Amino acid sequence: MQPKHPPELNPGRPVPTWSSSLSVGNAKLDEQHITLLELGRDLMRLLDTETATQVQIHAALEDIVKQSQLHDAREEKILEVNGCPTLAEHKAAHQTSRAELATLLSDVSRGAQDRAV
Repeated sequence: MQPKHPPELNPGRPVPTWSSSLSVGNAKLDEQHITLLELGRDLMRLLDTETATQVQIHAALEDIVKQSQLHDAREEKILEVNGCPTLAEHKAAHQTSRAELATLLSDVSRGAQDRAV
């Protein structure tokens, strides 16, 4: 899913943006990183909007979960093929992120999310 671009975020909140310094030197992974950042920005915009519904927030979070699963699998495969010495740590970081996303998705499903978090 391609990110949408609703109105700008609250100017007081830091917004992650892509920069070439974040490049990992793999065009496909960089593209996925950009997409994930934009999906995250879209979610932040929704959370900053008083009129955003639970359905909209849930859908945005589901997009992030789906994209991150695809990305993590690709990234882990590339790291494995290239003999990355920190692959286990990288996989553990991905697992931690997946668990956090699952918790957030569950919270949103129950209407119990904390927009500030």
